[in-house]
Amino acid sequence: MSNREREIDRQAEMLSNIKLAKHYDDVLEGKAKSNVAKIGDFGLYECHFPLPDQKDYLKNYMFSLKTPTGQEWLDITPIDAVKHEADNYKTRHGIDVSVEAFNSYQRVRNNPDLITFKRLSAEEKKDLLGGII
Repeated sequence: MSNREREIDRQAEMLSNIKLAKHYDDVLEGKAKSNVAKIGDFGLYECHFPLPDQKDYLKNYMFSLKTPTGQEWLDITPIDAVKHEADNYKTRHGIDVSVEAFNSYQRVRNNPDLITFKRLSAEEKKDLLGGII
């Protein structure tokens, strides 16, 4: 794992901790239910971040108990992860989408429903993770 990927992971962990702390406070104050779920109930979701000019999308992944919302994705995904995916897109396709990705990030902040999700099947998870799960 490169230093850049470690930094993105640290940022994502920090954002997740902030979100979890808020949820924990809501549970303590009686504003949310504290339900326990089995690990097997969680799904792996492919997140599609729009690139309208390319008629394509950047994608990354997240685990969730239910289909995530665009706002949940924004809450735990640092903009550096979007930049990293844009760099990967350039490597794969030879097209620099960094400006388009930044502009799209600004749009989805105002309309998180532009981010879409697909729950991966067991076969797709196995292909993606190489049998880890």
